[in-house]
Amino acid sequence: MKKILILPMFMLSALLISCTKENEGYGAKSHYGSFSAELLALPGATALDVYVDKIKTDKLSAGQIIGMASPMRLVAGVPANISFRKAGTDSLVLDTTITVGAAEKVALKIAYSPTLGIKTFSKASDANVAADSTSFFLFNGVPDDAVPTSVKTDAYLFKWNSESSSFEETGTIWTHLEKGKLHPNLVTVKAIKDDGSPNIFAIKLKNKATGEFITDGIGSEYFSIYIEAGKREIITLNAVDLGGGLWFFLPDYAIY
Repeated sequence: MKKILILPMFMLSALLISCTKENEGYGAKSHYGSFSAELLALPGATALDVYVDKIKTDKLSAGQIIGMASPMRLVAGVPANISFRKAGTDSLVLDTTITVGAAEKVALKIAYSPTLGIKTFSKASDANVAADSTSFFLFNGVPDDAVPTSVKTDAYLFKWNSESSSFEETGTIWTHLEKGKLHPNLVTVKAIKDDGSPNIFAIKLKNKATGEFITDGIGSEYFSIYIEAGKREIITLNAVDLGGGLWFFLPDYAIY
């Protein structure tokens, strides 16, 4: 005669809960990885649709990162094609095939700018930059209503002097800073002082015809720039309309 094992109800419930937790927890993690994607805020960057194996899964705007708070899950050990297309179109910008390990996250960083002619996957930095320094290019993206294109400019780099409590010229000048173009000079500055405190920099635009520095709608001559030690950047000189044609100098940044 066969023996039938009868488990008390509470033991059966505990066994089912244990199995469920295993499938949702460790078991799930052992079968999946994920990826994140960032579109650098380069001048002229436009939104991209994100596809995984030809299925649209998300939309990526300039300066945005997806897949951090809500992971973009992929099956571990199985190659997946990740493609990025111009939003609302079938026009392919970039694609790549990745294979993630269990519980692994792959970070994709996209440098895409039709304006600058850039279309590539990028690392955090493609240059050998010292840990206490920053290298950057300058792009003149100031709207025409803030500074007319007819006004020819040079850009001057200033550094804050804590002893005199004022900005002082560094001797770095971007001559002939054309509107809508990336200046060819790559400038490297020391971002961190010997005592570990940050250096503070700003940029002024000089009207080549008058020899005077240009002010924004609130009377400021300065573009206060952000620099991150050990990285390479593109700094875009820009301005925002505060209303009624009152423009405020406010740069944009892309760390690549």
